[in-house]
Amino acid sequence: RCTQCSRVLLPPRSFCDRCFVETSDWVEAGPEGIIEAFTIVYQAFKGLPAPPYALVYVLLDKADTAMAGFLRGVELEDHKQAVLKMQIGRRVKVVFAEERKGSVLDFWYEPV
Repeated sequence: RCTQCSRVLLPPRSFCDRCFVETSDWVEAGPEGIIEAFTIVYQAFKGLPAPPYALVYVLLDKADTAMAGFLRGVELEDHKQAVLKMQIGRRVKVVFAEERKGSVLDFWYEPV
């Protein structure tokens, strides 16, 4: 949390990008939030999972900035149905891998 403007910043960072002051307070956010933006990827990209997969930008409860991650638990083959399940404002929860490796695959979002 920024000590000056009190924004809760995700992902955590060493300074506030608005006030340019050092951050030092840690607060909990989540474990649920709302989708602010999403995309479904059908084209393969080196170093990423095999398509299709969904990426979402989520504003977790008690946070002031959103964080991107993969969305699991939604069938993606039927594009129209997938879009209905990922509408902006839909609630999701963050899930953490049991074994973490320090990568973006250590957590993902799932529909609530």
